[in-house]
Amino acid sequence: MDKIQRVRSAIAGHEVDRIPAGFWTHFPPAASTGRAMADAHLDFYRRSGVDFVKVMNDNPYRLVGLDRIDRPSDWRRLRPEPRDSSGRLAYLDGVKAILDAVGHEALVIVTVFNPFATANDNRSGSLDFSDLTFGGISAHLKEDPEATAAA
Repeated sequence: MDKIQRVRSAIAGHEVDRIPAGFWTHFPPAASTGRAMADAHLDFYRRSGVDFVKVMNDNPYRLVGLDRIDRPSDWRRLRPEPRDSSGRLAYLDGVKAILDAVGHEALVIVTVFNPFATANDNRSGSLDFSDLTFGGISAHLKEDPEATAAA
């Protein structure tokens, strides 16, 4: 049974030769995007022997239209990051390199962040993870749910 068959069979509730194994880690900032990201993930995959690759996304969404979010009304000024922004394209190039290298031998799962947590952690313009209780965004949602939810 190969890695793809093993994971798909386990998900479907079918018999497997062994329980699929997977674990992952965050890589240093220098390996967060592009070829460096791909190389870090591929090295980890090959050295660990896991049954699937979980691609970490250590790339915060840029705040477009403002520098930081201090008040609930600030959320209304937030604009979507262009799909062709250099940061997004470099990340996608890294994902493509991973798929090209191992997509035939293992499933590749790409992290999609929870929008609520991402918005909370990104209010300062970078993922700082300083508000682990979600107090900031929760307060914004209570004060102005329409503006906050719109973003």
